[in-house]
Amino acid sequence: MDKSTGTRPPLVTRKMMIRFVGGLFTIAALLLGYQWYRGLGGDIDLPFSVDTVGMIAAVQEVEDGNQVVLIDPQGKLVPSPGYKAPASDRDPVWRPDGNRIFFSSDREDNTYNIFRWNPGSQTVTRRTFGSRAKTTIEFPSPMVPNANDFALITSGGFVLQLDPTDGSTPQVLPPVGRERSATSEGGVGSQFDALYEHFGSSVRRARWAGNGRDWIVAVMRNDLGEVLILQNLGGEQLQPPFAVIAGERVEFDVNPKTGEVVYVAIGFQFPDRENIPEQFIENGRIKKPFQHMVGVIDPNDLKNAQPPIAASNTDDLAFTLPRVSPDGSTLMLVTGKHTGSGQVESADLVVMPARGEGGKTATAVIKGAIQDPSWAPDSDRILFVMTDQGKRAIHEIRRDGTGLRNITGQLGDFGHPQYSPQVKK
Repeated sequence: MDKSTGTRPPLVTRKMMIRFVGGLFTIAALLLGYQWYRGLGGDIDLPFSVDTVGMIAAVQEVEDGNQVVLIDPQGKLVPSPGYKAPASDRDPVWRPDGNRIFFSSDREDNTYNIFRWNPGSQTVTRRTFGSRAKTTIEFPSPMVPNANDFALITSGGFVLQLDPTDGSTPQVLPPVGRERSATSEGGVGSQFDALYEHFGSSVRRARWAGNGRDWIVAVMRNDLGEVLILQNLGGEQLQPPFAVIAGERVEFDVNPKTGEVVYVAIGFQFPDRENIPEQFIENGRIKKPFQHMVGVIDPNDLKNAQPPIAASNTDDLAFTLPRVSPDGSTLMLVTGKHTGSGQVESADLVVMPARGEGGKTATAVIKGAIQDPSWAPDSDRILFVMTDQGKRAIHEIRRDGTGLRNITGQLGDFGHPQYSPQVKK
């Protein structure tokens, strides 16, 4: 109503005003939507949430290649879309929230790049590009804030940080100055500095440690084997890498609750060959404290070393494939005979407390040629691969050795099984 005249505005005018206000709301909504779209880097990946409780991601041998697949709780096999032989999919990992699977593949351009599989829409999207192979995807512990939003990958012997949304891959290890950490492959091509050359020539695998983004643990290759290093990226001044241990082969896992690094040295070596403690030199020769060992170290407390979890002075007992349970309490290992060159002939799957001297109370779960063990999210069940009736089948067993079952039967040959991290609410 017009207060000056006491009359209402004409009906046509009121309709125009309503349309005008409605138009303003529409424009505002479009602007907000555009800003949201830009924030996603143009990457619309719906549905956001997918129920993957009880699903297993794995790699299946198919024709002349390997394909990432899903196995649902009823045992149904779901192949990843877009695969064409003889491509080779590898390194499947669940995003910490269990809504996506990431893997490396040469299914496009004959070069390994990172792909993302959305089980809800059954779409596979390529997330990285370039001619240099990109492999070994590692997300941080779910304890780390925004753990779904970044991962580490290796490329050309360097460690890159992957943004799964926009596909950018700046180099993080060896550390580089900001002017060299571009999202293109130019940063990747920079040379190792003297500190890293002292330990090795390339990085085989890396993960965040310490339950944050300050520490990275990595395995570096050299002429004699491998070295495990810790690099602190936090603080105003960059610190040199810390060498933990060396061996013919070194493997590790990160405790998802404490951030501690649990590691295995197969064919023990001193990490710094030029500075071996005098007590380990006898008559001019190096005397090793043990042949093979399992250890644990806290990146945030390097000065207070824990005693070894387990150690062996004979090649009849070596350790491999360390896996810490999701609740952080238990370490799973495969044990067997060291056959040389850092290789272990699998004989037993064992579990023990994930702490110093935990091996004193180790218990056997199952005997056999166990491959690719991994924990279920309940920290009780264990997945692994074992040959059964001529097929490399995925099996499940409880940590106490009961409940053994063959999940895939005669469906094919599989590797690297991993349960979705989602649990029933």
